[in-house]
Amino acid sequence: MKQILVLATTNPGKTREIQALLKNFPLDIKNLADFGPIPPVIEDGATFDDNAYKKAAFTARVLGYPAMADDSGLCVEAWTGPRAYVPPGMPEIMPPIPTMWTGCSKI
Repeated sequence: MKQILVLATTNPGKTREIQALLKNFPLDIKNLADFGPIPPVIEDGATFDDNAYKKAAFTARVLGYPAMADDSGLCVEAWTGPRAYVPPGMPEIMPPIPTMWTGCSKI
């Protein structure tokens, strides 16, 4: 019998990648779309690792199955413009758009 492992994502691309990586293990890999809606996790960790842990732990508690998650983003130290995406619950910490062009012109 295969053990269910839940991926804390609804992204079918991520699901296919993980399924391919773990295909030789006795796992039935599912993602959040297989269970219907669950409350979103506020990604307010200080690092990508913090957010991944938070998503996996929350998913495991809510669904009662082992879970794994990943979190990633783009970190560009020299970029002085706004972030392209700010997750819900995260403060907007970057300056307005015109500053981006000023910073880029110095490169």
